[in-house]
Amino acid sequence: MDTLACMEDFFGFLAERLTLENNASDILYAAFKSSDAFRSVVLDCLGIPSEAVVEITREWTIGSSRPDVLLQVRDGSDVLAEVKLFDKDYHYDEYSQLPIEGPQPRIVLLTAHKPWQELPGWDVIQWKDLIKKAEKSGDHFTLALARYFRRVTMTKKLEAVSFGRPRGMLYLNRALERVILDYQSNDFVTRINRGAKDSFGEVSSGYCYELCHRSEPKRRAFPYFCLHYDDTVEGIEMALRKDMHPTNYANVFKALSEHYGERLKTEGGWCYVMMLTQDFETLLACGDLEEQMRILRNFFEQFNRVIEPCI
Repeated sequence: MDTLACMEDFFGFLAERLTLENNASDILYAAFKSSDAFRSVVLDCLGIPSEAVVEITREWTIGSSRPDVLLQVRDGSDVLAEVKLFDKDYHYDEYSQLPIEGPQPRIVLLTAHKPWQELPGWDVIQWKDLIKKAEKSGDHFTLALARYFRRVTMTKKLEAVSFGRPRGMLYLNRALERVILDYQSNDFVTRINRGAKDSFGEVSSGYCYELCHRSEPKRRAFPYFCLHYDDTVEGIEMALRKDMHPTNYANVFKALSEHYGERLKTEGGWCYVMMLTQDFETLLACGDLEEQMRILRNFFEQFNRVIEPCI
């Protein structure tokens, strides 16, 4: 077994046991201290020059608070990092008012999920972005370490969508999921509706999701983003069920009709719009993940922005 495969197995086995948030923070700290290549990846995510960091401290204590990581920077622009997997208790109010003399540190939240609330004054970094950089580093240790972080953060790897093999559906579903999880506008955020019965069916595969106003949670919609296929139609679809929107469906339908015209269809209590055929054909044929994600995001974002003022 070569060195890289051995290290990947090692970190893979660690990921079976060391699954807690503190475990991930400890490994992040140890890797930062011991590997120049991994340190460069982290600092690149933070926008800090590699030579600028003087020291890293794990569980830095100030008063009764104990943030996960303190990075001391030569010019005094220190960074506090709060490391999260899926816990949504960020200690926002506590860490935003730490009794620190002198310049206040920049505060970063490193998270495996998308925060539902706004965090003014904080920077949010997704684990998926750090992992992606690590997997492009070319350094064996960093590549193997990325396997650990990918597994404990449950970050799914994206691949270009191709229907030449059955796993093409897997990669498409991952792409749809990533587009939903990444979306946010000025006032709205999204999250997957994991319990929705419509997500996977005989003629469709995708995800129902919640589109919710940040500060007015009663303002929300439950669209469906999927690949639709039957005997006559196939393509990427955005859809809404009328019975899921008893108070705002009329306004939403009117806005969609004005925007999409005859492309908006209705059937069995649903209204839906299909991706333009040219875009769908490009999605299937291009074989380039970045272009496929761009096509999916454009279609998804356009639909959301049409309905957001109506909910």
